[in-house]
Amino acid sequence: VLGVAAGGMLVRRSLWTSLGGFDPALPSVDAALDFSVRARLAGFRVVVVPGAKVASDGGPEMFGRTTVSDRRRASTRRAAQLHRRLAYAPAAALPFHWLSLLPLAIIRAIGQLLAKRPGAVGGEFGSALATAFGRSRIGAARRSLKRTRRVGWASISPLRMPPGSVRERRAHARDAQRTQFTVAATEA
Repeated sequence: VLGVAAGGMLVRRSLWTSLGGFDPALPSVDAALDFSVRARLAGFRVVVVPGAKVASDGGPEMFGRTTVSDRRRASTRRAAQLHRRLAYAPAAALPFHWLSLLPLAIIRAIGQLLAKRPGAVGGEFGSALATAFGRSRIGAARRSLKRTRRVGWASISPLRMPPGSVRERRAHARDAQRTQFTVAATEA
């Protein structure tokens, strides 16, 4: 598999040490995915045990918090996406990715407004600005990846979901949310 959740991850200590553990710049969201990708690029396997069960008290963004706002949840996820995009980008593409952060934040904010999720607009801008101008640790993440990588990105390609499947999955999630909202509205 491409990655496993941090809550159910078992890792050899030698691998954990050689990869430097979780990327400290990533929030708890995506830290396990990033670690799994780096392990794969270092030539190791990531295996899932379908019968394993792990109990959890909320998502990783909940660690240490009793509640998390939609804005904070969206901001945390977007910050992780942007960090990974810049950390994984080829060196020649890095300036273009950096320059696209703010224009994409504007476009995505408009999309969030059109999708009637105004709480996510601040997260789009906050994440883009923090990634572009904040204390970013992209350089350290890129150096770590370069130091430990033994195989190419092509080794991960078969494990990634095709874009069509991602769109279909998101459409199903939106339909399920609409159905849930409709049922709640008719019951009220």
